[in-house]
Amino acid sequence: MRNRIIFIFSAALIAASLYACGGTSTPPAAAPTGDPTKGQALFQRGCASCHNTSTQKLVGPGLAGLFEPGGPTLSDGVDYGGNLPNGRPITEANVAAWIKAGGQGKIGVMPAKGVAPDITDQDITNIVAYLKTLKK
Repeated sequence: MRNRIIFIFSAALIAASLYACGGTSTPPAAAPTGDPTKGQALFQRGCASCHNTSTQKLVGPGLAGLFEPGGPTLSDGVDYGGNLPNGRPITEANVAAWIKAGGQGKIGVMPAKGVAPDITDQDITNIVAYLKTLKK
């Protein structure tokens, strides 16, 4: 009898622990995936007036190799240490946030959403998917 009580108590304790730690919750929603083909069209419409898809600077830096180690090729004297101009690491989420909010860098100012203020979060996700295809 005592062993049965210990077993029931132990099972209840384990179940309560799993519940408290999220063991029975639903998995988190997957991050939206981007379409690089749609992203390319959006890039041409809203980003290409300031950015090349090569390593050459236009108004802003060329974005080839953005997601490669060390990031894109920057102008002489500009070094973000492989990060974005705001100091954050180059990740899909951080690049999307940079596009959405814009910011000040050593090269100049990136306006929020570039020159296409009507783009949606999904559009930005598509642009990021396209940027990931650009190689040095």
